[in-house]
Amino acid sequence: MFEGVTSSTIMNNTAINGVDGIKLLTSSNNNVVQNNTAYGNEHEGIYIESSSTNQILKNTAYSNYHGIKLFGNSNNNLVKENNLYSNSNPSFNLDVNPSNNLILNNNISSIEDNSGSSNLNYLVYNNSFGQINFTSVQFLDDMDVTGDLNLGTNIKIQDNYIYLNTGTISANVNPSAQIKLYNIGHRGFNNPIILKDGAKCTDCINSTPLNASTVIFTVAGFSNYSIGSLCGSPPETICNDGIDNDCSNEWDYDTQTWSNGVAIGAPYHTQGDPNCKVGIITGTITGGIAP
Repeated sequence: MFEGVTSSTIMNNTAINGVDGIKLLTSSNNNVVQNNTAYGNEHEGIYIESSSTNQILKNTAYSNYHGIKLFGNSNNNLVKENNLYSNSNPSFNLDVNPSNNLILNNNISSIEDNSGSSNLNYLVYNNSFGQINFTSVQFLDDMDVTGDLNLGTNIKIQDNYIYLNTGTISANVNPSAQIKLYNIGHRGFNNPIILKDGAKCTDCINSTPLNASTVIFTVAGFSNYSIGSLCGSPPETICNDGIDNDCSNEWDYDTQTWSNGVAIGAPYHTQGDPNCKVGIITGTITGGIAP
């Protein structure tokens, strides 16, 4: 137990079979609690009470009552990259007024939030490909989550792809979030759009261009998201002059079968955008010859 301790490092310890494993009490501020293991304790693996601006980093806590608990006026703490699993109650607990704590990239088996109304804490997952920042005030005000929040398994942040498995993770609300996708830029999409489950997202709102290096947008709830291309429908008349230099539209095509000047069963795509190939050309050829 540490009380009133400041600017100290508590590191590489094993705390087993006690009441609480590692305990910071009463204005134990600006400390680093890192790379510790706590298991088999009657109450909490790591317990922070009325203590602020601490860094709780890369600890493992299992087979306790809770893995980590923030209690009382424990504010502005960073809880990052901890592994909390197989505890008898939700592995992460917020109780009685902790606020403005950042819960970043932790592997957590369930969250219990009894912090009280208007005491907001923040849940974020990120890596070199992007970031999920949950923004719903209704969710942040009561951040109860059931299921395993595991980056790389139920939460995936990959190149141009973000996914949360809502089949195994549930919350008191389906939370809105701000999404960031890094290193997008120009990927050959003529008309980039936000895709939700592979289709155009109708309730996503972007705050950057969709061909920016970092694309930022908000989503109303969770599924999977990426940046793709707007394909649309082909024009009624398809133009081809052999090399497409004189066409007034911007449609190109791949030819399979031609009959009486009509393309049959040919998949089309927007010119210059090979990622967009979803339809069938049925229009009549004008202004040129069929290849």
